[in-house]
Amino acid sequence: TCALPILNRCNIRCVMCFHSLESTRRERTVYLSPDDFAFVASRVLPHARHLSLSLGNEPLMSPHFVEILRLASGYKVPNVNFFTNGLLLDDKRMDAIIEYGVTQLCISIDGATSATYNAIRRDGNFEHLIRNVKRFIARRDAMQSATPRVRFDFVLMKRNIHEAPELVKLAAQLGVQQLAFRHLVSFDGLNMEQESLRFEKALSDECLRTA
Repeated sequence: TCALPILNRCNIRCVMCFHSLESTRRERTVYLSPDDFAFVASRVLPHARHLSLSLGNEPLMSPHFVEILRLASGYKVPNVNFFTNGLLLDDKRMDAIIEYGVTQLCISIDGATSATYNAIRRDGNFEHLIRNVKRFIARRDAMQSATPRVRFDFVLMKRNIHEAPELVKLAAQLGVQQLAFRHLVSFDGLNMEQESLRFEKALSDECLRTA
């Protein structure tokens, strides 16, 4: 498995994410250049079975995103994915994701309604995301490609656990093929400890059972 984050930035400020920390926001923006990616890829990707292009950042913000996908595609890594909030998907990026062999598109969503999603994923827009997901799946299907499979990623918290069953319905309606639920990781300085479900086992189990 090879994880190669291609930048250190995100375009939104989720309430539970380290990108909401002032210390993170003050960091200098750094992009992995195509030349640097090519250097690392030539030594690592011939031996990799899984490549991920993001670790908590927003890869679609990189001006080199499409070129890096093109470079990675030459190595025919069996499993290629990245995590994104999906808000910056446009036609050029969509076509590159499909054409250059991404096998799984992981979209962070954290809410099945506009009110919950927009409150958690600050600077995000639920309706815009749903439109992008619909467009991407339609574009992939029109290109008669089986990949990438689309997955919704949902961080479980007290404030959104009740929407887990609705997320399953929404995913089915949109044609999203996979779901991943993860418990909250509380970063120091964000005051999110009270949102953890570790002391709400009955609530968590019931909502996930229903989902």
